[in-house]
Amino acid sequence: MRSRYRDTGSSRQASIAAATHRFNTVHVAHLRDDTYPISVVRAETNAMRDAGFPLERVEREGNHFDEPGAMVNGQRVPGTDADIRSVLLPHIGDGWTSPG
Repeated sequence: MRSRYRDTGSSRQASIAAATHRFNTVHVAHLRDDTYPISVVRAETNAMRDAGFPLERVEREGNHFDEPGAMVNGQRVPGTDADIRSVLLPHIGDGWTSPG
């Protein structure tokens, strides 16, 4: 299984331990993603929550990337770009600030 942290060259434990701030995170996870399987995403995001990160995980039907109207698991999905616009972009106005 692949880890979200694989792209950093760091382990989950090392990455969480190295974080100097518990930043807000919203993570969109697709249930049929074979690049980042949902079981791994759940384990990784749960570890972040357990470490005190304010994290919202949103699970959607879909693959790693889907075009609008793609058939996934017998149903049409809005597509990855639509998920980003409807789930992630609304958080732009949440007032989160960088540590300073």
